[in-house]
Amino acid sequence: MNRYYGMQEMYEAKQDGSEEWNMPKERDPFYEPPDSPVFIASSVVFLQSLAYLIDVEEQFPIVDLSGQEIGLLTVGLSPCSTTGKELRGEYVENPNQLVGKNIAFKVKVISAVGLPRRILKSNCKYRFFGSKKMTTTPTVSGNTPSYGHEETFQFKPVTKEVADYLANSNLYITFWGTQRPRGSASRKNSVSTIGSGSGGVRDGPNRTKRVEKMVQHAKSADNRNISVKALETVLKGVDDNENRKTRKQSMKKAGSTTTKSRSGSKKPKAAK
Repeated sequence: MNRYYGMQEMYEAKQDGSEEWNMPKERDPFYEPPDSPVFIASSVVFLQSLAYLIDVEEQFPIVDLSGQEIGLLTVGLSPCSTTGKELRGEYVENPNQLVGKNIAFKVKVISAVGLPRRILKSNCKYRFFGSKKMTTTPTVSGNTPSYGHEETFQFKPVTKEVADYLANSNLYITFWGTQRPRGSASRKNSVSTIGSGSGGVRDGPNRTKRVEKMVQHAKSADNRNISVKALETVLKGVDDNENRKTRKQSMKKAGSTTTKSRSGSKKPKAAK
């Protein structure tokens, strides 16, 4: 809501002709720092196993805003006592059997795999039944983060609402993080390739002039096509004179070799 009022203030200042509409970055409602966390995706975790006191550890799809699956999230769910000891083999046939008992439930956000390489850092957020604040995992770098998160939620006692929540609802886990701008690596590589190394356009101060001269010559000759081979020759740093000289030397050498082989050969003797 703060951004909404900031936009409204900026609009009114602009309408009034005031220079105050051009706000600094710290007050600009449209400015977003590049390193600020943004919503990336979400995952839906089924809680029905907890309603029957069954512990599970499964992988759940991570889905982005466009509905595409971008990875898998490993989550563990365990029923436990109020002291934190996990309950093993104490199953119930009906979730209503939990009502009136003191039970805790442990949520483990373990790790994620298959995330896009553009993700630099990420964490997960979720809200379990009765929680006033969002529970947040540690922020981890990389596209295969290991969160290692555990949180225990106690109910003394379990109410009918809690039992219904476990039996009929899901845990909605959201992914937040910072991302590498798309295409930045490829643009950087292309610039470095052009600007440095052998064969780069900037290798040799006269290449740009030679290309311009080639274009002017084509225009004066009313020719709209320039040979690709000619451009490659200029960009590789070898001009036409050097090419001609190399070709002449090769032809001369080949010709002298042929003449020598002919003069050195003997005519076969006629058979008697």
